[in-house]
Amino acid sequence: VIDAGALLGLVWNRRRATTAWQRARERRDEMKRQDEEKLLQRAGSDRQIIYMESIKQMFPARVYRIHTFANLALLARDLLLLVGLSFAAYRLLGIEALLDRLDVPAPPSASPLLRASLFTLLVALAVAYAVGSGTLWFALFVHATEAANGKFSGASLLNHAVASVLQAAMLIPYKPRRAGAPYEVPAIRPCLFDSCFRFAHLAGANCWQTSFFACIGVFAFLAWLAGSCGYSSQVLIFYVGPYLVCNAWMAYYYGLLEGGGPHDVTNEENNMNFDFAAPSALQWMRSVSEERRRGRKVRRGGLLWSWIDRLHHELPKKHLMQALTY
Repeated sequence: VIDAGALLGLVWNRRRATTAWQRARERRDEMKRQDEEKLLQRAGSDRQIIYMESIKQMFPARVYRIHTFANLALLARDLLLLVGLSFAAYRLLGIEALLDRLDVPAPPSASPLLRASLFTLLVALAVAYAVGSGTLWFALFVHATEAANGKFSGASLLNHAVASVLQAAMLIPYKPRRAGAPYEVPAIRPCLFDSCFRFAHLAGANCWQTSFFACIGVFAFLAWLAGSCGYSSQVLIFYVGPYLVCNAWMAYYYGLLEGGGPHDVTNEENNMNFDFAAPSALQWMRSVSEERRRGRKVRRGGLLWSWIDRLHHELPKKHLMQALTY
């Protein structure tokens, strides 16, 4: 065409016309290649979305709904269990009587062996109570995490109230995590990592949070009870021990969820790319779901672990649900 135009006098500079034509052809080919890549990426993303929807269909629709009254009932149950356990340990199991006897100075004729046995019994009861109540504390922490993620209730005010009160009582600064917000992972695993022994980090990046001052208020109240009121033994038994056990549960679940595989679509590798670029995460979800469905009748870890899992509201399943509903 260019040669014909040159013969007819329509093209004054054959070289420049040829160069312009080549650039136009390269640009057209590049645009065509980009369109093909976009179609391929869109098709791959659609396949991943369909794959993810197939995983969601493995679970009944009720697990994706927010059940406010059921969550409130479970929260009330856990609080009543904690209060009942504390009352039983203090009054029925004899912690109150042991503290009263040990607070009284021993007469010279008293047997040191008897006093040592009473102290040993008090330590044993305190450890047993710390294990039981610390396990219940972690159940309350699961409620607080659900509320912080907006999954406890459909009312944001109730979510903020539940999460802030529970986490302040456990000396954990409250930071709401908006489930579904871009580039903000609502998974339980990072929350466990942030919350584990968090009071040691209160003076750092959380100074501007209102919950920081709430935690300081709780800590000051405990220090006042232990120092001015003379309830140091009660504070150690009924707060410090359960606090350490609860943090041990946090560390355990963090290691459990960290070692199982990729747990959410927006993991560290693709937290800035929302194109479902982590098929291994979806494969892990499917394998975990199928394994749990196959082994549903097999109670791994015995009956005690089954009770603990139910008491902690099946935290691995909640973690999987959060990854699926991001």
